Amino acid sequence: MMLSAIPAPMEYCDPGKVLGCARECYPSCNQTKQCPEIASCARKECQCPEGKVDSGTGQCIEPAHCTVRVRRKRQPNKDPLALQSPVVRDVLCILRNNCPTTTTASPPAACGANQRRYVCGTACEPTCATPNPTCTQQCVSNVCQCSEGYIRYTGLCIPKYACPNPRPVYQNPVIVIPPSYSYPPSYSYPPARIISDYIPPYKPYPGQQIPYYYCPAYQTYAQCVPCERVCNSQYFLCYQYCVPGCTCQSGFVRDTVTNNCIPSYYCPQLYQGYNRYAVYGQK
Repeated sequence: MMLSAIPAPMEYCDPGKVLGCARECYPSCNQTKQCPEIASCARKECQCPEGKVDSGTGQCIEPAHCTVRVRRKRQPNKDPLALQSPVVRDVLCILRNNCPTTTTASPPAACGANQRRYVCGTACEPTCATPNPTCTQQCVSNVCQCSEGYIRYTGLCIPKYACPNPRPVYQNPVIVIPPSYSYPPSYSYPPARIISDYIPPYKPYPGQQIPYYYCPAYQTYAQCVPCERVCNSQYFLCYQYCVPGCTCQSGFVRDTVTNNCIPSYYCPQLYQGYNRYAVYGQK
């Protein structure tokens, strides 16, 4: 039974806070605008419970306990050149235990491109290889992860649509025997090997590091492997669809026993001189 991937919810919050849907802003003592309604609950974060606000220091308090801003008048300036309107100044009254300390913690490092910092992130961040991982409810605090609509690939956060196509599933090769011939037992002819090396045919995402692709001796890389000549056969070895991989260079043929490319005069002699023909991916 396959388990559907569920984003890892937050399990623990600091004392005085509860788990709720993440939003763009939260009620606080310094809040001057109305926070918009939540459109969708895509991720949950720790926040103050209903009826309480953030004091500005991370603590949840009653709105009545917010710091009060008092306007105190000064005597008008007697200088006739000065403004005749009263001069006022703001005096901020705060609770004693909210006094700032002399040392302040350094701000966290900025997240990379297409990432944001989560108070409680998932322990199994989706990737192109595993877009829907089965994960525990473990909470990874204060972590940079891909923003909505992006996914992790080779260390970067790229759009989900930019993920490369998965490796295709190959079928076993089939030996096609002309009906007019009689062949020895099948163990006399090892089955042709499938070219397993594969590069997905897609354009690299900007900033993505693409490794160099190396082919074996006497072979070159082709975006679509053409039909190849094989040892001691009048037929060709072909794919039924376009598959990138390594193909024999000019003047060389495929040895279906070792899967190497060799000169035709190095081909081993087949049993009774019979030929065979293999097609990849055909039943």
